[in-house]
Amino acid sequence: MMNVYAMTVSTVKMMNRGDKMIMIDPSIFEQYSDLKDLLAKHKVIGVGNGEIVFENGTTCNLPVLPVDGKYDVIKTYINLLVIYELNNAINLHDLFKNQHEFFSVLREEFEEVDIEIIKTADLIDQVWRMVKANDIQGIINHTTLVKSFAMNAISELAQVISVCMKLEKGFEIR
Repeated sequence: MMNVYAMTVSTVKMMNRGDKMIMIDPSIFEQYSDLKDLLAKHKVIGVGNGEIVFENGTTCNLPVLPVDGKYDVIKTYINLLVIYELNNAINLHDLFKNQHEFFSVLREEFEEVDIEIIKTADLIDQVWRMVKANDIQGIINHTTLVKSFAMNAISELAQVISVCMKLEKGFEIR
């Protein structure tokens, strides 16, 4: 099984270099101009302890997160989405003023998750009726909507997690 490593960043470019899969934010190339050349010319032979090691012995110190297995890869993508949401939330609204504001935002985000889940469940019930009626085109049309609402639910769940992470950063100092 291939080891996968990821940096916790918002936009990701995946590169398969050697037996390692690495996920890299394209903006990293601006900070580390040599990285693009190293990745193009040399296999990655190791990733960890905050660095990428290339076959020519060159190392590049970057924040990397080791990931093993399918579910860890999925969690890594979720982590990227959550960090993106967290950065947006902090840039738009700063930190929470107090625990009451935190809970209000948390509750609101969770209600948005609930709405998307209910929409998805209703559509799945409609798809089941279409399956029983052998309505192939209706099934196709409705499963497109199921995918859309399920994706919205995932995005809203990422916002719930980012609200919790934002709390961990503390409260606004007055």
